[in-house]
Amino acid sequence: MIDIRKIFVRSVIALSLIGLYGCDNSADQDSYTDEMAKQDEDNFVNSVSKSQTFETINKECQELVPYLTKIREQDPSVMEIYYGINEKDGKTKELHIVRADNEISNVSAATCDKYGVAYVTQNSSTIIHNNNLSSNSVSNKTTTSLTSDNNEGYIPDVQTQSSNIVQNNSEMQARPTPTFTDHVFPLVGGVAAGYMLGQYINAGRGNGMNYLSNNYQNTSYNNLDDQERRKRRGVITSAYIGSISSKNKAALRNGIKTGEVKMPTTSRSYQSKNLTTRSFGFFKSSGGARSGGYSGGG
Repeated sequence: MIDIRKIFVRSVIALSLIGLYGCDNSADQDSYTDEMAKQDEDNFVNSVSKSQTFETINKECQELVPYLTKIREQDPSVMEIYYGINEKDGKTKELHIVRADNEISNVSAATCDKYGVAYVTQNSSTIIHNNNLSSNSVSNKTTTSLTSDNNEGYIPDVQTQSSNIVQNNSEMQARPTPTFTDHVFPLVGGVAAGYMLGQYINAGRGNGMNYLSNNYQNTSYNNLDDQERRKRRGVITSAYIGSISSKNKAALRNGIKTGEVKMPTTSRSYQSKNLTTRSFGFFKSSGGARSGGYSGGG
């Protein structure tokens, strides 16, 4: 015979456990506010956009490095090439070509920094007197100070520890720091930076900048000392990185809104949606409990 009392007791226990489970999840759902959901989305967008932005910056810089190497074969005064954003409209992409006021031939291989600047470093043995380049031997070691930080220079200061660098008049003179010109070319009208730099190279020795200046819209910032050059470069590259980051963030948020970009399934916002289905579905009706159970397990 069926023991009705046992069936009744088991049913009560089962219902009690389900009720407790639903209440626990309801409390968790209530504790997950809209502000928390927004913070989860912000954290996701900021993390992904940061990775995307610096991937873009590095890719673009690596593409500039071989151009800088080839350009210096024609024009040894070129020290840096990097991208910026127009300071007035905040939209137009620009190409910056930074040249010293004299040729500097004794330099390191072209490379990139983390801010997207393709550059070469002047070696310490290069001595410039009255804007004439010469390479002198130094009997004692020299100490250089070089950092790739965006607010530091790529051309190191040299503290000469030797009294054997002598001019024609036998007096030791410190190497003067060169001044620089930042040539800015807006990338408009469908002109790509690679095409423009290729023309610089093909123009031949000493003719590259003249060719670009005569054929493309440009602005020049002249007689920049090393500190001014570094400060200007820092402001420009920061603004450019910021513009790319803003575009990436906007694209991610739009993708989340349309469903094209999926938030990680471990995020609380995703869990809360499942918890809502499970916990509240049971109390609406028995049918709701079943549908909630199926959706939660699917």
